[in-house]
Amino acid sequence: MKQYMVRKEFMKPNRDVYVVNAKNIRDVMKALKESYSGGIYLATIAAVDKVKENVFELNYFIHIVYLSKTIVIKTTVPRDNPRIDTVIDIFPGAYEAEAEAYDLMGIEFVGNKYLKRPFFAPVDVVAQNIYPLRKDAPV
Repeated sequence: MKQYMVRKEFMKPNRDVYVVNAKNIRDVMKALKESYSGGIYLATIAAVDKVKENVFELNYFIHIVYLSKTIVIKTTVPRDNPRIDTVIDIFPGAYEAEAEAYDLMGIEFVGNKYLKRPFFAPVDVVAQNIYPLRKDAPV
């Protein structure tokens, strides 16, 4: 895991945050799953629009069952090309979180063949090609 880590951040007590390069997200997830012999699961992926930084931040919340601990794997993708490899084949529970980030923020998870619009967003919003959780989305 250390070979993929850009830096470690603090979120709150007992919640380690590891910042990784987006191109390594699949390797990181595979390494975590192997390290804990499958005793982990992906709880969710939280996407954050960082307009001033011109990126979308993706926070993968991983729960380690036998430690009763959640860690966060954080990465970013550029707003003008919001693409990252899917982890759905590593953590099938990523399905809903990737679908939500795709439908509401426009982040494409390369290799996830189940992405579609609308998933959560209303049909009329999708018809206007609006991603409603982007901070620059028209209100």
